[in-house]
Amino acid sequence: MSSASIQIALSGMLAYSRGLDVISNNVANLNTPGFKQSDIRFQDVFYTLTRQGSSGGHDDFVQGGGVTAAATSMRFTPGEIRDSGSDTDVAVNGNGLFLVRDGDQTLYTRAGRFAFDEAGFLVSTVSGGRVAAIERGGNLRDFELGELRISPARATSRIEVVDNLSSGSSEHEISNVEIFDSVGDTHTVSLVFRNNSSVTPRSWLVTVKNEAGEESAQAGEVRFSGDGSPLAGFEKTTFTFQPENGDAFEVTIALGAPGRFDGATSFSAGSTSTLQLASQDGVAAGSILGLAFNENGRLQIRYSNGDEATGPWLALAHFETPELLRQVGDGFFENRDGLAERIGAPDEGMLGWIVGGSLEVSNVELTEQFTELIIVQRGFQASSQVLSISNEILQELIESTRSRR
Repeated sequence: MSSASIQIALSGMLAYSRGLDVISNNVANLNTPGFKQSDIRFQDVFYTLTRQGSSGGHDDFVQGGGVTAAATSMRFTPGEIRDSGSDTDVAVNGNGLFLVRDGDQTLYTRAGRFAFDEAGFLVSTVSGGRVAAIERGGNLRDFELGELRISPARATSRIEVVDNLSSGSSEHEISNVEIFDSVGDTHTVSLVFRNNSSVTPRSWLVTVKNEAGEESAQAGEVRFSGDGSPLAGFEKTTFTFQPENGDAFEVTIALGAPGRFDGATSFSAGSTSTLQLASQDGVAAGSILGLAFNENGRLQIRYSNGDEATGPWLALAHFETPELLRQVGDGFFENRDGLAERIGAPDEGMLGWIVGGSLEVSNVELTEQFTELIIVQRGFQASSQVLSISNEILQELIESTRSRR
């Protein structure tokens, strides 16, 4: 008897121990976002042929050399998508990986654990690398808020009024109207409508009072048609407001569309008018109140001043054989072998769409891993038993040889 059986048994124990390493790593990363499980590939090794006859054939003796853990293969099936509680976390439902760039290095990941840093760049909370955005022309750039970090103040340019300005009243005042200047400061004015029908039928002259109750501007004239709706050409008028410490700006007072009755009207209602402020379009500067990614991967921003804005698109990369990417840890993959990639926006072509506020968890199936664990354990134990028996037989042969001397 040779020592071949011992070597073969040792190869089995070594191969199965490596299988146990792979299973252990899979189980350990059961709750790791974006993790992709690996499968080990066992392979038989070299054979020797012993000729039993002159011409060979069925009498030949073929001796195997054991087994080896030839390689591991990554299983790139998607994991379950779960809510993460963070508005800047994102998951891909379908094909595609996020691109995270750090200098000249580009890494890929399914784990969208992202946040904005102090400079306004969207970065990986794991590596600190910057997440890539894609422009309409297909160019990549760093995903950043830029000017979207604040919503700038906007001076009031239009005031809309509604309800009835009674043709029977001589004067009506809308007080405590707040307007904004270009730096976002508020000013309180009053709009005064004086009946001018004695000069021009259904005509009203408009003046503006400042915070002190003093008339500060003449806004001109508005008129109504005989049916009580705003008259075309006179449905709005403009005044210039001059802040004490700021630039002057123009504001239009709008009654509504001519011929319609959903804005201001002028019906006879005695001396009682109900005309009031409907809206004004000025705002103070606003900070970010909330962020969210839509299914197309575009950032949606809400500000404290009520404004909304849209940001860049997330970039995704698609590989025909993503399982050939190399795992480098922290949920990242490298394209070391130069695999062909296609880069685009979410929900474009073969690329999946985005689920905001969520993360893709590991694709490890625990039941399957336990099954594999049992198989590996039995294989290791069997190889160990073969080793033990081979050792005993070899020992008996050695003892037998000594006893013959």
